[in-house]
Amino acid sequence: YSIIDACELERQIAVIAMTYLDRFMASKSHRAQFALLNRRQFQLAFITCLIISLNSRAGMKVESDFVSEVICQQMYHPSEIVDMEKEVLMALDWRLNGPCVHDFVQSFMELVFPSDDKSSRGSSLSAEDIGTVQQYAEIQAEIAMTDYSLALQDQSAIAFASLLCAMQSLNVPLLDRHSFIQSVSAVT
Repeated sequence: YSIIDACELERQIAVIAMTYLDRFMASKSHRAQFALLNRRQFQLAFITCLIISLNSRAGMKVESDFVSEVICQQMYHPSEIVDMEKEVLMALDWRLNGPCVHDFVQSFMELVFPSDDKSSRGSSLSAEDIGTVQQYAEIQAEIAMTDYSLALQDQSAIAFASLLCAMQSLNVPLLDRHSFIQSVSAVT
């Protein structure tokens, strides 16, 4: 998150990078298995997953020379970064665009509080309250992604739980929480 915050990018990029890293580390790739034992290789795998996330989700072209010199301070040679990028992409079978936890939070919020009429469906929440609930839920989801046992759960389950925690911590009326649960249950 600190790298993403320093670059003033959406935190969703970091969440996606962590998802790629988890999937890579769980793969049968020999480099992933080695990264479990070698800190330098693990860091290389992480920075590579961050680069892939920036390329695939933020639409940024990140050059390996720049990463080597600026971000990694010449800890890795550009060819090491390129080789690891190929390894991660192959281990993930190039499957990069599945929904992330932020996508589910946004979808669940849109389901219950459609953007065309945020005050509809009998909710006592204002548009500002709804936005605050979504922001808190995204923060909860980001925290969950840093907990290894939670990060491996279904992204939709993390989003749902994050929204419920956000609603509870913001004292959203019980009827609105109940309506939320019913709406999500009916669709899923």
